[in-house]
Amino acid sequence: MSLFKANKTRNAVKRFAKGMLACDECGARHKLEDLAPLALAPCRKCATPNFVPLHVAGFWAVEPLGGGGSGSVYRAYHLKSKTSCAIKLLHREERDNEKVIADLQKETEILSAIGPHPFIRQVVSGGFADGEHYCALNFIEGERLDDHVERLTCVPERDMLRIVLNLLSAERHICEKGYLYRDMKPENIILREDGHPVLIDFGFCLTAEQAASPAPSAFVDGSPFYLPPERLWRSGENLASEIYSLGMVLFYGLTGTTFFKSAASAEELALKHTSSVRFTVNARIMPQCSARVIELVDKMIQRDPADRLQSFEAVGLAIRRCLK
Repeated sequence: MSLFKANKTRNAVKRFAKGMLACDECGARHKLEDLAPLALAPCRKCATPNFVPLHVAGFWAVEPLGGGGSGSVYRAYHLKSKTSCAIKLLHREERDNEKVIADLQKETEILSAIGPHPFIRQVVSGGFADGEHYCALNFIEGERLDDHVERLTCVPERDMLRIVLNLLSAERHICEKGYLYRDMKPENIILREDGHPVLIDFGFCLTAEQAASPAPSAFVDGSPFYLPPERLWRSGENLASEIYSLGMVLFYGLTGTTFFKSAASAEELALKHTSSVRFTVNARIMPQCSARVIELVDKMIQRDPADRLQSFEAVGLAIRRCLK
């Protein structure tokens, strides 16, 4: 965050603490108690929409960053410690939903159990305060991988291979703590300003035991572009499943497109992963890539888990050979 923006945020939060919101356009003051939090409110003087902050556990949520499912993430500022973070809060209509509350608590507990790693977002605090269930996370300056790919069209081969090496390190750490990440996709990866990736969303993370023996359910979680076939088969997941999803991310970064293209529905798209009729991974669909990288992607995204590379170490070794 620039020094100017940091000072602007700090001054705004000081006003929030006094119960006032100043219009970004004309500076007109409004009482926070008259406004609905976490929503845009038009200025009564100039009609400019202004985001209405919310105070939770010492943090002021000041700017929406994104979200989905039952919660949204906001950039937040802690006035006492003078630090920024990202805070995850439940959608207004889900605040009393016991399931989504439990899901947020579970994600907080999992991140705390996984612990610190340079390529994994960290928990600052979490729990219930000021009438809100929340999870505060360290703030990461950077660009989401999908936005990065869209801006560049595709990522240079060596850069993308280094990104995947870092993600392998994060995945290995997660697995060593007894979990599977289960949601590898470009939208869940932020590239820091130094080029290193950070995994940011652990809503689908499960223990290795839970992933290996999934409960019967009609609902299949995960992005239909990146989920492994065995999730659809309900046959259980392991390291090979993570390698599959990471291989799909690698293909996307290198080509600028998903391996499977859009379909009439998410269900139809997801089922393409299980089909025995698939594209052959070759220079025709990866024209800008070296033969070694094409072979690596092919070995990572085989439909049958037994036909894939079987360990993060094997994938890492193959990537280092590609980088020579």
